[in-house]
Amino acid sequence: MAIKIVSDLNLNGNKVENLTQGTDPQSAVTVSGLQGALDTKADLLHPHWNGTTTQNNSYTGLGGEVTIDVERKTARVHDGIQTGGFTLAKEEVTETVLSNSSAIIALQNRVFELENTVDTVMAGLKVRDAVRVCTTANLTATYNTTNKTLTNSGTLTALVIDGVALVVGNRVLVSNQTTASQNGLYAVTTVGSASVAWVLTRATDADTSAEVVNGLYVFTTEGTVNANRGFALITPNPITLDTTALAFTQVTAAGQIAGGAGLTRTGNVVDIVSASASRLVVNPDNIDLAQTGIVAGTYRSVQIDVYGRAIAGSNPSRTGWTASTGTATRSALATSTATTTQVAERLKALIDDLIALGILGV
Repeated sequence: MAIKIVSDLNLNGNKVENLTQGTDPQSAVTVSGLQGALDTKADLLHPHWNGTTTQNNSYTGLGGEVTIDVERKTARVHDGIQTGGFTLAKEEVTETVLSNSSAIIALQNRVFELENTVDTVMAGLKVRDAVRVCTTANLTATYNTTNKTLTNSGTLTALVIDGVALVVGNRVLVSNQTTASQNGLYAVTTVGSASVAWVLTRATDADTSAEVVNGLYVFTTEGTVNANRGFALITPNPITLDTTALAFTQVTAAGQIAGGAGLTRTGNVVDIVSASASRLVVNPDNIDLAQTGIVAGTYRSVQIDVYGRAIAGSNPSRTGWTASTGTATRSALATSTATTTQVAERLKALIDDLIALGILGV
C-alpha cells in the first residue's frame, strides 16, 4: 500500500530518522524506499512522486515540488498554491530530454574521436617537455662530445635565440647547426656575457641515443619566428647521438595562420575579402568577377572604367556615303566629277562617324 510521511523528520548526517507513515494514497514512496533514497536535505525540501491524473489534479504540493502523471506521462511543477500545479507537456519533456541526450552523445562521440586522434598521434611521436625557443640559424659554437655541450666560440655576449634573452635552465631546441649531429634538445647552463661564453648542455631527457629517436617531438613556447610551433625529429632510426645528423621539421603551428593580403581569419576560417561586391563577388565556394551591366556582344563604341572594364557599349549609326547636303555619292567621290562642296560635306560626315565611334575626340 502506498504511504505518505506525516511526521517531522530528523536528518542525522545522511540518515533520515523518525519516519511515520500516513494514509494519503497520493505518495508512492515507501518507508524502506525513502530511507535509501533521501541523501540530502534537498530531497526533503523538494520531494518527487508518481501518481495518476486524478491524484495530480487534486494535489497542491510544496513550492518546487515535482510530480509525474503516469497516465498522461507529463510532469507537474508545484508552487504550493495552485492546485494541480503547472503541467509540462510530454512533448516538451521529450524534446528537452532528447535534445540534451543528443548533445551529450555528440559531445561524448567528439571526445572519443579526439582521444583516438591523440592516441594515434602519440603512438608515432615521442613527446618531450616543451622548450622555450628553437634556433633559427647556426650557432657559432664548439661541441664537446664528453660533456655534450655547445660553447660559444664567437663574439662573447649573453645568449639570445629567436629574439628571446635566455636564463639558466631554459630548454632550447637546436635545429640549424651546420654540423647536424650537434642538433637536439639542450638546456642553458651558462647565460654568457661580454666576458663569459654561453654554454648549452644536452637536456637530460635527450642526451642518450636511446632517448633521441625518430618521432621525438617538442613544442616551442616563445620566439619571434618559432613561438607556438611543434617540431619533430624525422631522422630515421637507428640514431647514434653525436654521430648521426639530426633533422627536425615543423609539424604544428598553433595560432600561426593569419589573414594575409585580401584575406581575413576568424577562428579556423579564412575568408577572401572583396573591396567592392560590384567588382569581385565572393561566393560560398568560389569567387567570380562581378557583372558590369553590359550585355555580352560586339560594340563599335565602349566605355571603360578605371579598372579596365567595359561598363557600357553602343553601336552608333554611321552617315555612310550619303552627304548631309548635295548630291555626292560614293562613285562620284571615286572620280573627279564631285564638286568641292560635295567633297567637304562627305569629309564632315566621315569625321562625324569617327567621333561617334570614339576614334576621334570632339
